[in-house]
Amino acid sequence: MDLKIFRYAVSLTLIVVLSACETSTQHKNPYQDSFDAAGIRSILVVPGVNRSVNIYAPGTMLSVLPTVLADEGYYVFPVNTVKFVLEHEGLYEAADVHSMQTSKLASMFGANAVLYVTVEQWDTQYVVIDSTTGIELKFKLVTSSGEEIWNATKRVDKSSNENNNMETNSVLAQLLGSAISAAMERAFPDYRPLAEQAVQEVFILDNTRFPAGPYHPSKIVENKEAANVAASEREM
Repeated sequence: MDLKIFRYAVSLTLIVVLSACETSTQHKNPYQDSFDAAGIRSILVVPGVNRSVNIYAPGTMLSVLPTVLADEGYYVFPVNTVKFVLEHEGLYEAADVHSMQTSKLASMFGANAVLYVTVEQWDTQYVVIDSTTGIELKFKLVTSSGEEIWNATKRVDKSSNENNNMETNSVLAQLLGSAISAAMERAFPDYRPLAEQAVQEVFILDNTRFPAGPYHPSKIVENKEAANVAASEREM
């Protein structure tokens, strides 16, 4: 009887351990190994190449990206300082910055990796009584050794009718409300919320999300716990 209980306990323990290992594997970020191998701690965000007709698009992206990356636990070089240094080196155009060797670019700041952004679209399409504001972005992360370890493409659209929540039984009033919303969206499109949404989804929510960086609270706790365990083992 005792032997049966022992076998049952061993079997149950094995099931729990295997389940924990499977769960850990399933939840592991697919980019974790490549980020760890490259020792990504600091990220240099360079001015984005703009293929849209909106001249403000790259500036908006530079103002949105650092906060999200920092929240994920990475050191991000101040974008204004980066811009100043690049211009001092004669790199005024984003295309020139992107064509420069990543290893040289990273060495200028001591960065572990460089994040490149390309704005493919950043405009508002107007169709009769509706308008759609959309952005399309491409990202890639290249290590200081020149290896691309991550990339993503993201498109976010917003219809002017999403802002038209007027409840009325009058078809004419609905059409008029839609036309006014479309005209306002076309005249004063607000791209920043779309940029923030795109960045949040790419770096935090989608399957392209970054693994937690070394300065993320979860990593700090893990490192502290590992240090405590190591200290306890040395004392033993």
